[in-house]
This record gives sequence, C-alpha cells and structure tokens, in this order.
Amino acid sequence: MATVKRRFRTCVTNLYPIQFVEAKDVHLRINIFHCCFYDAEADQPMLPREETELKRNIFEVPRRLKHQQAIEDALGVTTLEFGGDCAAGLCHEKQPPGPSELSIEDLVIDDLDRYEVQLDKDWLPCVVRAANNDEILLDLYSPGSFFCENLGHWGPKTATLSQLRFRQWEVCRGEVLRIPERQVMTLRQGQHLWIQSRGPGNDEPAGRLEMSEGSSLRCLGGTVENEGVLMCIIAVPSQHGLRRYKLEIESTKTVLVDCVKGIPELPAEERSVALQCFTWIFERAYRQMQLRTLGGRGWYLADEGRALSLGSDLSLSPRVFLYKGFVATTAYVSAGPCLKVDISVRLIQSQTALARLNFFRDLLFRHHKEHGLPVPTKAEMDAFLQKRMAGRTCMSRHNQIHYRIQKVCIDMDPLATFPFEEGEITYLEYFQRRHGLTLQKKQPMLYCPFRTKQQVYLPAEIAFLTGLDEEWRRDKDFSWELWQSLRHTPQEHWRLQERLMKGLDQPDHGRALREWGVKVASTPMKVNFGELPQEPVYFSPLAEEHFRELRLPPSDLEVPSWPDGFEQRPWPEIWTRPGEKIALDRWLIFVAVNEQDLVEEFIEEIEPMVGELLDAGKDLRISRPTVVAVSATSANAWVKKLAAYQPPWEKELTDFVLVALPQVRRRDQYYYLLKNLLTFHWDHCCPSQMILSSTLQRDTQRCQVWRCILQQILVKKGAFLWVINPLPYLGRTMMVVGLDTAKAGKDAPLLVALSASCNVYFTSYFSTWRIMSEATASPAPLMEEALRHFLQKMRRLPDTVVIYRGGVSDSQQEVILEHEMHHPTEGILAAFDRLAEVEGQEPWRSKVSVAYIMVRRSMNIRFMTEEGDNLPSGSYIDEDVIPGLDADNPVRSDFYMISQTYVRGTARPTLYTVLYNTLNFSKMETMQLTYRLCGVYMTFAGKVSTPAPLKYVAKLLSLLSKCNYVPREPTGQLRLWRPNLFFV
Repeated sequence: MATVKRRFRTCVTNLYPIQFVEAKDVHLRINIFHCCFYDAEADQPMLPREETELKRNIFEVPRRLKHQQAIEDALGVTTLEFGGDCAAGLCHEKQPPGPSELSIEDLVIDDLDRYEVQLDKDWLPCVVRAANNDEILLDLYSPGSFFCENLGHWGPKTATLSQLRFRQWEVCRGEVLRIPERQVMTLRQGQHLWIQSRGPGNDEPAGRLEMSEGSSLRCLGGTVENEGVLMCIIAVPSQHGLRRYKLEIESTKTVLVDCVKGIPELPAEERSVALQCFTWIFERAYRQMQLRTLGGRGWYLADEGRALSLGSDLSLSPRVFLYKGFVATTAYVSAGPCLKVDISVRLIQSQTALARLNFFRDLLFRHHKEHGLPVPTKAEMDAFLQKRMAGRTCMSRHNQIHYRIQKVCIDMDPLATFPFEEGEITYLEYFQRRHGLTLQKKQPMLYCPFRTKQQVYLPAEIAFLTGLDEEWRRDKDFSWELWQSLRHTPQEHWRLQERLMKGLDQPDHGRALREWGVKVASTPMKVNFGELPQEPVYFSPLAEEHFRELRLPPSDLEVPSWPDGFEQRPWPEIWTRPGEKIALDRWLIFVAVNEQDLVEEFIEEIEPMVGELLDAGKDLRISRPTVVAVSATSANAWVKKLAAYQPPWEKELTDFVLVALPQVRRRDQYYYLLKNLLTFHWDHCCPSQMILSSTLQRDTQRCQVWRCILQQILVKKGAFLWVINPLPYLGRTMMVVGLDTAKAGKDAPLLVALSASCNVYFTSYFSTWRIMSEATASPAPLMEEALRHFLQKMRRLPDTVVIYRGGVSDSQQEVILEHEMHHPTEGILAAFDRLAEVEGQEPWRSKVSVAYIMVRRSMNIRFMTEEGDNLPSGSYIDEDVIPGLDADNPVRSDFYMISQTYVRGTARPTLYTVLYNTLNFSKMETMQLTYRLCGVYMTFAGKVSTPAPLKYVAKLLSLLSKCNYVPREPTGQLRLWRPNLFFV
C-alpha cells in the first residue's frame, strides 16, 4: 500500500484548557460526599434522583445567608459544590498536624474549649483559670462535651505545663459530637477535629458531627479531618413561612490531584469523578450568568428567546420560542482537562398543555356543531385528546425536566392523592408545599412515566409543550425560517462560544471558579490537522478490465473526487455482480386513486431514462410497471388493500413494489406499516421503495430526482453505481464489516445487525440480523453467516477483517470489547475458530488478522480552520485533543475524522477508537481505508460521515426497529435478499 505524506495545517477547536491558578506545583485533594436530604418537620427522607431543584435550593441557603464557611470548615474543605445527591469539596493537601509546644506566656485564661489536660493517662477538656511557672489552675468537664453544656464540671485542679496541650477532638465510629444550639465551635491554631469513617464492610456507623439549629463551626488556624458524617438543619423560606430540612453529608471518596504548571493531572481510574466535579463548578457559574436549563444538558439564554410565528395561526398559541444556548462539558484529552463548548437550540411553545387541551376540546365541539352532530360523548372526547396529545413532549415549569406524555387523564385532577410522608397528599397540596405553585383545581392530569418511575402525573397547567404542531410543520415559510435558525456557520458557532467564555471571565459570574482556584483559557485550543488525498471513483464498468490486469484505468474513466463531492453524478452506467442480471419485468406501483395521473406522468418521463440505462448496461431488463390505484383513507386501509391485491402474475414472481405515499398528516405511519407488510408479511416478500406523492408534483430538478429513484431501485436489486480503486489492497482478501445494536423500546429485545462486504470494491454487502435477549446477545452467529457467504462468493476466506462497531460510551467500551471479541464461546474470535474447524480452514485461522474499531458520531467536539471555515472532507486529527489514552494499552489508538461532503452549518467530526488490532496496517493506512469506505455509500454521490458498512447497518436497524413484526432472523425468501441492500 502506498504511503501518503502527512500534510498538516492548524485548526481551532471548541476546547478551552482548565488550570488551577492558585495551586501550582502542589497536591490537591478533591473530596466526594454523599448527600441525604430529609424533611425535618415530617421526618421523611427525600428520594434519590428526585426533586433536584429543591435539594439545590436547600443546599444553597447557607451560601446565600453567608453561612457557607461554617459548612465547609466542618467538612475540612476550602469550598463546596452541589451535585444533586452528591457534593464535592476542594482541600489543599497538608501534612497531618503535629503536637504544638505551649508556653506559660501563651496560655489564654478563661478561654473555653481550647485546652485539654492529661490526668491518669486520660485527656480531659479544661479551662485555664490561672497560671504561673510552677502550676496551672484548671476547671475540668466531661470528654466529648462543650463547656457550655455544663456536663461533669469539677475543679479546680492543678497541673503542670507538660500535662497540657491544645484540645484534639476525636469522634470515633458510632459516636456523635453535637454543637449546642446557637453555639460556635472554634478550632484555633494547634487544634484538630477528626471524625472517623465507617468501619470495614459498613459494619460500624461513621462518626457524626451534628450542628444544631443556629450553631456553626469556625476554623481559626485549626484543622478538620472529616471522614464521617456532618448533619445540619437548614430553614428554607416558602409561601407558608420557614420549612426546616435536615442535610446529612458523608465523605465517600478522595481524589488526589497533581498539578504541573497549574494543569491538573487526574488519576486515570478516578478521572470521570474529577471531571464530574468540574462540571458541578461550572454549573454554578452558569447560574450566576443567569443561564437556565430548559430540559436536557444544555444551558440557555432564557432572556433572549426568539419568537417564531405563523402568518395565519388558528391555534391558541401565537408563537413558539427558540432559545440558543450551550452544551458545555468537561473532558479529559491528551493535553489535559478542558471545557468543551458546543451550541444547542431548544424549541418551547408559549402555551401550556392545559391551553392546548382546551383548544382541542373547543375544536371538537365546533366540528360537531358545524356538521350537525350531537355533542361529543366523554369517550369521543377522550379518544380525540389521546390522538392529539399522546406521544408529545413537554417541559415542567417547576423543575425544567422533559417528559413524554403517554396519556391524558381526563378523569383525574390535582385533588387526586398519592402516597407521601407515610400518608396521602393531593397534587394540589404537594405542589404548593414543595414548589410554591398554586394550581387550578379543575384540570386534567398528564401521565408521564419518567426513567424508573412509573407513577408520574403532571398537572396540565405546569407542562409547556415542546416541538412543533402539525400546522407549523406544513408551513414552508416557517420551516425555512426555523431551519435557518438551527444552522450555525463556524464563525457564528465560535462567536456564541465566546459569549460564554467572556461571561465566565467576569468577576461576578466567575466567582465559583475563583473559589476553586480554577481558570479556563479565554481562547480555544489550536491543534494540527492532516488531510488525506482525494482519490477518483469509477462510474464505468469498463474500468474493471483494467483492475483485473492490475493496472489503473485511463484518466478518461476517472471521475475526480473533491472535498465537496464527486465532480459529477453517476449516470447511466450501472455495475452488477459477475454473472448476475437485474430484472424488473414484473413490478408494481401503488398510488392513491386521486393521484394516479401523477404516476402515469412519472412513467412517461422515466421511459427515455430507462432506455439510457438499458443502452449502458447489458445485464439489465426493465419493463413498464403495472399501476394499481388504491381507494383508502387510512394507513390500515392501505395495508388491507395491498395485502389483498393479486397481481396479473403469481405473487412470488413480483420483482419490485413502488408505493407513492399519499399527502396525509402522519406519513411515517403509512411508511412503516407498508414497509412492514411488503418486507415481512406479503405472501411473497418483495423489495420496495416508498416515495412521497408530493415528490411527483415538484416543478424543479424532476429529471435528477427520477434518476435517483431509478438508481435506488437498482441498488436494492443488487446493483452498485461506482467503485473505488482496489489496487492498494492487492495481495489481500479483505472484508469490512459494520456491526451495531438497537432496541425498538425500553422492554424490547435487542436487535443485532451486521453488514459485510463481499467484493474487492467494498460495494457489495451481505446483511443479516438476529433478535436476542440482552443477556445472550452475540454477533458471533452473524459473523459466521457472513464469512460463509464470503467463502461462497470469493472462493476463499478473508485474510483481513476490519470491523466498524457502532459507538457506545467510554465506560462501556471495554465491556463490549470483551463480550463481542474475546468471549470464549460467543465472541467473534471464537466464531473464527469454529468456522475454521467446520470448514477445514485451520491454516486460515492462524493467518487472519482482525481490527475492531469503535465509531462514535454523537460527539460535541468541533473544529474550524483559522480562516473560519469547516475543515475539508478528508481532515483528521490524531494528537492533543483525542481522549486521554491508557498508557497500559499499546493497541488502542484514537483519531477524529471529518469525511462528509456538502456540510451545512458546522461539521460534526466522527471519533474512531481502535480497541483491538492484529493488522499490519499503520495508523495512516487505517485512516485511509476508513476514508475510502466513506465514499462507497451507494445512495449519496460523495463522502458520508461514517464508513459505508456501518451506515448500511444503521439503515437496517432503523427499518427493523420500527416495523411491527420482524422475524428473529432472515428466513424463507428473506434469506435470498441478504446480499442486496433492500433496506436503503
């Protein structure tokens, strides 16, 4: 394989390095705490992962009242940050305190809780009443108590200076130290408080420091080592006065941080914990900047919402609001920790779900009145509201969480009760008490299951709808305006980022960062990027003869490929597999009765194009299609008509079905119901293509659109439109594989799908799937199936297998790798062993080399040239900003690539992570192969964002997951389709 010279330029990232400005060349300690919240008046705990905003409000009360220092001193940290049911504190690593020398001159007379004296080998707290060179006069009181508690006082006693020391507080496991009400515990120079942690195995409870209401702790030179629990009472203002909550904070973990020139060096095994702490710090800064969460992970400029309106809006709401904001996350890359800033947009309607329900109610009444129908019954009203609202998403006013409406409960209102605090409470009382919201008594409730909580009901009054109504989607002017608002050029992208970074640099807004000694660079990191060469493609099958003779075709057969796509579109040449013919002798077009003329006109216009195809390809046969008019007004009626239709020939002889979907409100329902029928239910399963009837009515680019439809039909029948140069892999028999999984629903079984190449051009693919339980899911049987097909077609097994796996999160990568590659019986390597044994290919098994590459598309990292443009197609970045690598794993390597052409907005790069590799490829050769594969996706004349085999798998999974019935594996006629891309 030819080696490509690496060419580098500089680009701008959306990463901003993080530093500790006040802690250079010293150790830092980040303490992680677990927080438990209790309603003190009801003596009931608040459940984990619930009511986060209320918990935040409780946690932040001491900060607002200038009492935060007492909490931080009691935990032994310099600053404390809220993280939901957790918290993080920062502490400079210090040597443990040693004994302090006392002198008669330095003794403080009548100072409470400062000293202790050793009598009979026990250390007892004392107050110095008088002192001279010979003896010291003392008052004593009980260990573990304060002088003000008046416990066990006796005296006076005398002692020498050698018997005296600064008081050392020690709270052992199972013990409690309570600071009395309205008292201040002061730790002065030389004093130390140590609260012990839980015992091994949690058998013994941790020591506890309890701060009664109005009490506090101050460190004036003393130190605290709190490994146990701190309990404090916090009073929160509400509509009905002060309500008291109990907060328990327990130390759970310590992360040691090294700083080199201020850059935090985080331990690999605890990196995610430390990054989460940084996230909490920045979240407080965003709140100080008046940014708001509107559901999800973003932070939005809530005061700058842009109103979008329709020209003639008949609904109650006159507009939706579009909010721009940021998704800012902390990330650890090879250059150190950074703040990664991406742009986010949120659409929220100005009306509540209650207003929308009232509108739909009035709409149904008006419809019945205008058509002379009786007043709608309760059942009719319920069915109408469910149809209009079920499946919509909304955002709650009290906690800004997004919910999906599963059902509108018209028989339920806020006066309904639910279990709460060992009793029952109405929703009306709950929202008043917890969130200070006064609700209407008469309104429907929305059933919105959330995560693991099944019994979640929201009053319709507090739910703001998100997304768009159907009338908005149908308005072309509005859709265009919205589309323009959602796209940001690189310059706009970085200008918005700059707003956030300037805000963090402001004295008021950046207070949280300064308290932690954290500084974020005001300018983004710059890195080098390389460019892979653009290689020609070949539309004409005449190029195959030259490739067989191991030489490049002449230049007149080349079609140049540029960073913005191919120089021209493929037409009319078609490639077919050796020895195979493609026939469209008996094919059908289904169309609505009132749109039949559109299809007849379409057939007339494609006839000359079909002639061009037949002239260019000797292995094609295409006849005139049979048009079938369908008289039906619903998706289910269409399904019944198509299922009952008997063509003029035997059904199993049908070559193809084209369906012109009618112009209806929910075309997606038509699409997947009809796809489900034709692909899995028809008497003879048949490849099919869906087009919109509105496409047949378009006035512009009709010729190009008709060509694309014909080409897509031929691709589904096994053709391909172009090839790339196979000579770089001369001497290899290579198979590239796309592998991914998906679930149709939360409780649905797992879909595992695979697409594997079976020719030298990487343009012909064998695709298969399995439906498995998550516990037994394995790609091994799919890989064996693909290898057997490869052996049948190529007369040999591949010596090089490159697997592109659909990406999972960092925390799951090693688990997936171990299960899918290394499992002793169900892994891919085990499948190779079995196949070699069954097929008698033991020598092959010892020679085959394999790479397993994780591909992640949903990355919010961005790159821009120094001139303010997107990086060109073929750009790659493999240094500085790649994820922090594991030094103990020499096989792993990462690189970002921007392969896609025709980018609108700011390009989104793809991250490739090589997790397993026995190839003798260099890293550059792996990147070249990956980029070439992005150029052989047959439905797009250019480069796509991920390699073609993985793109095909994503298409297959999308179809399988949305169809009602899918066999557990390809059976019957479906087995014959596996070599064809019937799903694109």
